[in-house]
Amino acid sequence: MSSNFNPEDLYRSMNFQSNDDDYSDSIDSYNVQAPLPIIGNTFGKQLPLKSHHIPQYHLNTMPTESSMQLLENDVNDLFNSIQAPDLDRTNLVGDEYDDEDGPTIDKDFDTSHLIENNITEKKTDEVLQDHFVVVDSIDRNIDKYPNPFSYKVYFNAFDSNDANITRNFDRVKSVKLESAVLPINYYFLKRSLTLDVSDYLTVRYLEDVSRNEFFNLSSTDISGSFAVIDVIDTLNDTVFTRCIKFAVETTYPTAITKVYETSFTFDADGESLPIDVHDSNTVYSANVYEYSVQTFNLMENKYNLLYVDEFSYANEYSTNEAVKQSFSIMFPDCKNTHVYYTTSKFNDKSYKFNNLGHINKMTISIRDPTGTQLKNSYENYLDLIVPRTKTCQCGTDSDGYFVRDYRCACSYFRHPFYHHFQNTMVFKIQAYEINIDKKIFN
Repeated sequence: MSSNFNPEDLYRSMNFQSNDDDYSDSIDSYNVQAPLPIIGNTFGKQLPLKSHHIPQYHLNTMPTESSMQLLENDVNDLFNSIQAPDLDRTNLVGDEYDDEDGPTIDKDFDTSHLIENNITEKKTDEVLQDHFVVVDSIDRNIDKYPNPFSYKVYFNAFDSNDANITRNFDRVKSVKLESAVLPINYYFLKRSLTLDVSDYLTVRYLEDVSRNEFFNLSSTDISGSFAVIDVIDTLNDTVFTRCIKFAVETTYPTAITKVYETSFTFDADGESLPIDVHDSNTVYSANVYEYSVQTFNLMENKYNLLYVDEFSYANEYSTNEAVKQSFSIMFPDCKNTHVYYTTSKFNDKSYKFNNLGHINKMTISIRDPTGTQLKNSYENYLDLIVPRTKTCQCGTDSDGYFVRDYRCACSYFRHPFYHHFQNTMVFKIQAYEINIDKKIFN
């Protein structure tokens, strides 16, 4: 028989007319057998004859399928047999992976009810899908992770107060850090100073109603114009502690670089503030503490390292042990006033097809080139009693000029959500997903 034989020519020459009663959606009842040649690797299978919607009295005269059709059937049967691969997770790290298979789509679904049936005969197609995940340290759980350079992000953990992505990822092929935004100045110190007697009297009589108001000091250690950040009273049993915080007056948008704090204790009136908090039982602190942002910055490092515990040793070939254990190397790229941007030019973590990954959390740690954990201060000097509002609370005056709130997260660098100390990272996750295979054009 000629290789150019067209079965439709046979039907035309026999002058058959269409008859709906002669069609069937299944040929199982006719027990049709057709010898099939073995083309390529058929994996030991007898391939089914594709003969749906052919008049039943022509089944025995239908020619065998072409070599190309048989090869396509082989490939389809191969993918049908591996909806979700049996992953070998014996050598993977921690609970980064679980034993749940990824979502699947029934590849034998019925398409006859569709009004516009644009589904191909293949019905489903397995594709490598790109997903972009944005992680911001401002969304971390402050009580668990006060350091913005060390925190966890969970995937599909709706009952968690931690930073959360609303889905997890199965059958992951690769994970890459696309870009990161890091603070330039990030570190501040604490030291003890003293005030002259007259200045100390001025500070100790500050009250919460004077927040954001200005006053002057002229001591040897501390002098100039200052703004009240906060005055907070905390009750502990029968004793109140009054904490007074103030900052150097700074015109917006210049960043505040010095803040101060002092405190004293006094007896409570039951559980209420006494009429006079400065009676004979009041105990005053002898010190005022200064917190100051340092001028050295992260851009002075030749690079910084991103560690993700679930993807350790992604850079397994390195002469530097710290780099070897890291997930990504963050090279400085460009900057603006308070932050700079990093770039990474390679895939950070890739999986073999028979060992695909599953992501349900990321344990993030940003470190310097030696592998030392970055942090904002020698000890935890965050102000955890300040109102924990992430968004800017500053306002404008009657003329529309910006009015700074000195305890706002945009200004107060001891605020746990201080904007200029946070980091943001963009990850690209590639995962195999099953989609319905549609015809683009009729």
